[in-house]
Amino acid sequence: MQAGDEDVKSIYHDVLQVWVILLMNIILLINPEHLIVGGAITPKNVLTIDTINAMLKKALFIELKVKVSEVGENAVLTGGLYELKRYVLNNEIVKAAVGDLE
Repeated sequence: MQAGDEDVKSIYHDVLQVWVILLMNIILLINPEHLIVGGAITPKNVLTIDTINAMLKKALFIELKVKVSEVGENAVLTGGLYELKRYVLNNEIVKAAVGDLE
């Protein structure tokens, strides 16, 4: 945030609180080892990530840092492709290989 942006500080803080509530629900529901955000949030947006991590640290009993995706806008696509690859490997290729051994 640049000097002179005092008028948006409270709105910015309110938006981040809503994001943190969303992230807390994800954390409490699925208990991930890592939480990586992507899309419009980039590694250059240090204030946003640091603020989110500070808010999470106050609210949670566990230590979990939010990190920024290195693939940016392609984070969701990359994660989906990874999960698809893992599913095909575990459910198709391994079963076929084990079936050939029997």
